[in-house]
Amino acid sequence: MESNKDEGNKAWDKKFWLDLIEKVKFNPYALGMVTLFAVLTLIAVLISAGSGNTSNSTTAEKQIEEKTKADMDSEKRRIYEELIKLEDYHLPSWNALSESLAQSNRYESYSNAQKSEDVLINVWSKMKDIKCNTTGDSTFDEKCEEILKQANRAYSAKRMATKELMKWLDDDSPKKLYEAENAMDYAVSEWKSYQMLLAKNFR
Repeated sequence: MESNKDEGNKAWDKKFWLDLIEKVKFNPYALGMVTLFAVLTLIAVLISAGSGNTSNSTTAEKQIEEKTKADMDSEKRRIYEELIKLEDYHLPSWNALSESLAQSNRYESYSNAQKSEDVLINVWSKMKDIKCNTTGDSTFDEKCEEILKQANRAYSAKRMATKELMKWLDDDSPKKLYEAENAMDYAVSEWKSYQMLLAKNFR
């Protein structure tokens, strides 16, 4: 039995068509059948060619999707690791400040506030060097920009809180205490928002 490929080649062979037409040229019905057969053969070839193009297109699209996902996963991991490094860098001084305030130790609190502010200045400087690389996933790319903006707000709020705390520790007045408390409340709020966003989209 001949293969489908051989049959296809035979169908397009010039001699095959000449012989076939010669056999049926005095038979209008048979000639009509030959014409129908030719049309159907052409349609089959066109469908086959189109199917191949569709397959190639699907494969290309899948490769693009896989690359986009790989780029997104890599960028997600990189941004997360960079942000965690900043947390690990600044939290010891911030926690020391919180402990000294809880113990009502004004001298230690002032000293720790100064140290914390210096660390937060460095954090702010490091944050400027963290940039989101485009991955091709527009949803993730937007989330990446969003998390960096929120991180900047959170660290800026903490820095402002340390400055207000030092003002109050320098001048133990109700006004300075009020301003320090407000600054600290804002810093806590911004930090919580940052942590929630990080946990939702990057952890």
